Amino acid sequence: MSRNAPPPVALFYGNQPFSVNRAARKLADEVLGEGPRDFSYQRFDAAEMIRPAPAEATEEMAAAFQIACESAPFLCEQWVVRLDSLEAVKPSDRAARNVLSALGGLKLFRCPIEGEDAWALEEDLLVTDPRESGTAAQRWVQDVQSGGDGSPVVHLAPDAHEQRFVLSRRGARRLVDAKEFLRAKLPGRISFADESESDRQAAASASVTARLHRLLEHLLERPPAGLCLILTAGATRERELSRFLVAGIKRRGVIEAFVTYDDYQPIDLVLREARERGIRLNRVHAELVIHKVGSDLGRLTGELDKLALTFREGEPPDEDTFLRALGGGGVASLFLVTEKLGANDLAGALAAVEQFLAESPHEHPVLIGILARYVRQLLHIHALSRLGVADADWPSHLKLHPFIAGRLAAQARRFSEAELERMMRALAALDVAAKRHAHLTKPLFREFIHAVCRQGFRRVEPDFAGIAADPP
Repeated sequence: MSRNAPPPVALFYGNQPFSVNRAARKLADEVLGEGPRDFSYQRFDAAEMIRPAPAEATEEMAAAFQIACESAPFLCEQWVVRLDSLEAVKPSDRAARNVLSALGGLKLFRCPIEGEDAWALEEDLLVTDPRESGTAAQRWVQDVQSGGDGSPVVHLAPDAHEQRFVLSRRGARRLVDAKEFLRAKLPGRISFADESESDRQAAASASVTARLHRLLEHLLERPPAGLCLILTAGATRERELSRFLVAGIKRRGVIEAFVTYDDYQPIDLVLREARERGIRLNRVHAELVIHKVGSDLGRLTGELDKLALTFREGEPPDEDTFLRALGGGGVASLFLVTEKLGANDLAGALAAVEQFLAESPHEHPVLIGILARYVRQLLHIHALSRLGVADADWPSHLKLHPFIAGRLAAQARRFSEAELERMMRALAALDVAAKRHAHLTKPLFREFIHAVCRQGFRRVEPDFAGIAADPP
């Protein structure tokens, strides 16, 4: 990424917000250099723009974003506009899927009508009409995609424009082109990719999501000279974002992903960050920090900032002193949950879950990830035992400190493999239910914790009202 020629647009996404923010700040620094940024840097959040709110407020935010992108600030040759939460600007593809499904049910027959060869559905033909063998209407459609407002956009096949189709109404029949035929036979409002932009916009919804999507499409197609548009998203895969926008970004700029999984062990990063803070740690210390705090890089660096106040100079601390110094902040209660579950401490596990959800009410996916990681580690221990791997070799296979591996091995004996597999399925169902019914997050987690500590997973079909199935 050259300092003299920054990309006009860049997308940074992933489940590591620390790394995403760092990459976004680095690019902004490269573009703007040092000095005041009162006019040359503006930041917006797409989720805030499109959330339910008075229409005037949302329209005002969208208009401010458009002005920031399209109008060069006073005395600025280069300026940066950052838009967070790009995953919120994704039109639903349900309507497009419905159109594709409807296309599959349209069977056309070739027949002469009014002296012309045309295509017609069975419902538009008379019993006496001659006809040839049928073909699917999909033959004339190249693709169906979702537009900026979620409505389907049909891409016709190249030879569709040359064809004639039959429409009948109250006994009267007439020949029409492919567009009129598909508009009459397909559900809902559709538009076509080869229509003018003004026609497309006239047919589109006036929602903020649609407006924002169209504005971003326009910026990616013709970016203003001097603008560097920085986009960030919390998605873990590109398909969670609008494919129109992703394609446009790839044509014009760069995309970087910062995605990690719950078994990620950033030991080298912890050691490097510790050295930068003047802390002398070894790999064992790094493993203990990750076990206590998790693999989120933002939380890890925050914990290292606090540890630097205690262990900044001198020899590396011994493990006992280091463990006592580890706090972990609010996320420490997450790892306390697994300790309490392993000890069959129902009250302690419930208290830890309640504490975390009270401090971080919108971060239940983090709790799901910690619990899933814990269950997978116990399953891994069962697999190592079944394969005859020596106990002394388990820490290296698990990539854990021997002290931690030993505690997990003791906890794994409480559960059978069948129980642990049922827990994984229940966690997947819990994740879906909590996303759909956020107001039931606490009772859903309480029910899961109760089942684990009360041996509810020993039954073939444990009774989980609201977890195995969506709550009402």
